Amino acid sequence: MSALLRDHTGTVAVMDDILIFGKNKEEHDHNLRAIPTRQTDYKPLVPLIYTYDLDKVPLRCQRLLMCLMKFNAKVVHVLGKQLVVADMLSRNPLTDSGVPDTAEDVNAFVQAVMSTRSVTSDRLDSIRAATRQDVDLQRVASYIHEGWPSDMSLIPYSLHGFHAARAHLSEVNGLLLHDDRIIIPASQRKLGSPVT
Repeated sequence: MSALLRDHTGTVAVMDDILIFGKNKEEHDHNLRAIPTRQTDYKPLVPLIYTYDLDKVPLRCQRLLMCLMKFNAKVVHVLGKQLVVADMLSRNPLTDSGVPDTAEDVNAFVQAVMSTRSVTSDRLDSIRAATRQDVDLQRVASYIHEGWPSDMSLIPYSLHGFHAARAHLSEVNGLLLHDDRIIIPASQRKLGSPVT
C-alpha cells in the first residue's frame, strides 16, 4: 500500500487504512482528490456515485452526493472477501456525531431547482395556499418532517400512494415535491390538463 501511495503527497498508509492530511482544509481536500480509486463491497453505491442528476436521486442520498461532487471520486465494486481496504470508521469511530454543515449546499441546490420552474410566482403562491388547505398533503408534509409510521395500517388509505414514493418526496417553502416536480393539490388540478 505504501508503494502505491508514494507519489501522493499528504498520504500515509497505516496497515490497511489510508490517512490523508494537510496543513489546512484546502490542502487536505487536494490530497484526498489525488487518491485515484475507492473500493466498496456495496454494489448499488457504484451507479449512485456516478449519478449527476441530483433530483433523480432519493433524498437521503442527495446530501452525500453533494459532498462527493467536490471530489473526482472513482468507485469500483469489489467482492467483500476480496476487499482488503478496511473501513477505518469501523475501527476508529468518530466521537463527534455532528452532521456536517451542508445547509448552504442544500439551499443552493433547492434554489437551482426552484429557479428552473416555468411557473409564475402567483401560481406558486396559489399552489402553496392550496397545499396548506389540503388535509392529505399536510399529513404527508408532517410525515416527511417527522418520519412515516412503520405500520401501514396507521397510514390513511388515501396516502398509500405517497408512502410508496416516500423516498422521492420533499417539502420546500410550503410546496411538496416528488423529485423535482411540484405536487399539485387536488383543488388546483384541472381536468384534461397534463400533470406537471
